[in-house]
Amino acid sequence: MRRKISIILLAVILVASCIMLTACNNDTAQDITNTTNAKLSGVGASIFNELEYIGTNYKDRTFGSDGEKRFAQYLVDKLSQLGYQDISSVFTYNNTFHDSNTTALTSKNVIFKKDNPRSEKHVLITCQIDNMNGYKRYNDEGIYGGATGVAIMLELAKNLKDVELPYDVYFVGFGANAMSLRGATEFYDKFYNVEHKKIDTLLMVDLSRPIGGDHMYMYTDEVSTIHGDYFDKVARDASLDFRQVPKNKQAMRVLVLENQKIPYTHVGIMSSNVFFVTGRIPSVNFVSVNWEAKTTSEVYERKGSSNIANTNRDNFEYFVKLVGKERIEKEADMVYTTIYNGMTANSFVESMQESIKNMPNYSILGSNHLVFGLRIGIGVMLIIVAILISSKVRKDLPSRTMEEFMSEINASRGRQQQNINPFENDSNKNNDPFAEVEKEFGNKSKNQNENNNSSDNGKNDGDDIFGI
Repeated sequence: MRRKISIILLAVILVASCIMLTACNNDTAQDITNTTNAKLSGVGASIFNELEYIGTNYKDRTFGSDGEKRFAQYLVDKLSQLGYQDISSVFTYNNTFHDSNTTALTSKNVIFKKDNPRSEKHVLITCQIDNMNGYKRYNDEGIYGGATGVAIMLELAKNLKDVELPYDVYFVGFGANAMSLRGATEFYDKFYNVEHKKIDTLLMVDLSRPIGGDHMYMYTDEVSTIHGDYFDKVARDASLDFRQVPKNKQAMRVLVLENQKIPYTHVGIMSSNVFFVTGRIPSVNFVSVNWEAKTTSEVYERKGSSNIANTNRDNFEYFVKLVGKERIEKEADMVYTTIYNGMTANSFVESMQESIKNMPNYSILGSNHLVFGLRIGIGVMLIIVAILISSKVRKDLPSRTMEEFMSEINASRGRQQQNINPFENDSNKNNDPFAEVEKEFGNKSKNQNENNNSSDNGKNDGDDIFGI
């Protein structure tokens, strides 16, 4: 019988192992996003073609490399042909990535402006242009993580060219962003410390990983915001299937920025938008992952396959095999349509300005005053708990006068001096107080064992414990 059970267990283990191996080696993502009734703009094929061109001709865009410079120039040429104003910025930074000694590198933020001379208000459409192809540990081509956003941004630039808007639009490609968001850091500091006021930014759009995961999200802030509600409505009006950001955002133990005002990180703020969220500037981060998945990893992209971001699998060929051409086109169109419809609606400027007035302030989360206040609060709570426990103990103790208490102390001292055991008396001083009980119990146990042995009829003690 034992052998039969072992064979069954072995079969179950083998079947389970096969299922697990099949799931781990699955090269097709779950097609979960519903586009049946989606009112798309019909630009998916154009975005896919741009993505293919980037994936074929600009595989190496390693930050600080000649490959990144060539790709930056490609973007400059594309946006210049559309007639936009080139205000790109070159910057130098110290590269400590896998190097024991700091190395000075040069990168470029590609920045083009669609100008409205009658307005100082503006919208920022941003993406990441570099990758880590030149580093053996990563060796990625940055298709899912970067190029998808570039292709969508270029499509928006092409189709917004002749649209009259009551504000400026900046198309921004961050260089060296894979290196601790260096491009976004340089842009944010210079843009607001030198050239603009934060209140002039109506919206920042982040296209870091907009498509390719199980679900598509529009993360706007830690709390409900007016601009978040605005874009939710824009998506619903076009029947676009964006997933609601989960209430449990699964905070990570690391920070994106050294002095980050929000003292934690999660999927929604692990990109360039973190500057704008903490800076109280309306932003929307289009991110495609599986945010609800319960996993030990910090980011879970899709069910049934390993993450590809920052790995050698993040290339055009594998991305198409994994996600599928049709789905790539539809999801890219969804992101494009949401941004385009939102920016061109009559209520856009008013809604964004109203959101600016009501943005949450996160500076208190990193304040020394908050830390001091929390310490004081915890100290007060501990004192209150101690008082309550002390009161409870005093209440439960028997009430005695001082004379009674001292009388008990003196009596105890007298017994110690006489070496008298309070549990002994003269008649059984040298006897074990439990001897009679043990003797009685022993006799009963002996009789019981004899009865059991006589009724056992020779049963084998080695039989299966389940009686099989």
